[in-house]
Amino acid sequence: MLKTVRTIMLAAMCTILSAAAVNPPPTAAKTQADQYEYPFQDPSLPVQKRVSDLLSRLTLEEKVSLMHQYQPAIPRLGIPAFKTGTEALHGVAWLGEATVFPQAVGLAHTWDRSLIKQIGSAVGDEVRGFHHLDPAANGVNVWAPVVDLLRDPRWG
Repeated sequence: MLKTVRTIMLAAMCTILSAAAVNPPPTAAKTQADQYEYPFQDPSLPVQKRVSDLLSRLTLEEKVSLMHQYQPAIPRLGIPAFKTGTEALHGVAWLGEATVFPQAVGLAHTWDRSLIKQIGSAVGDEVRGFHHLDPAANGVNVWAPVVDLLRDPRWG
């Protein structure tokens, strides 16, 4: 169970690090010598150092809040709100009118890597379109195949 929690937290921290590097807080210094307010925002540092720095700055309540699909903003660290994922295994028609592709087993039987890349590109375009229409409801982080970080291998 502890390994599962660690995996969830590491995934959440990597997501936050990506967002923080793109969206530094408004108070971040913008000098050549010190471009980032916090080490976790500096993409040139090793991931482990950035994760350790970020974890040392988060309160227990903030860490717990980041374990959910809809993660709240943490303004004091310049971390924006984030939705961790949208299932897109065979398209995103469940979000609205969009292309529906065969289930994964059907796609796998094509043996056509180029076709699979084209399908992935089409799904990405549609996800970005839904995000543009309503950024609060539709994120651009999509999973295919679906990732279930809470899945326990003992379940079968």
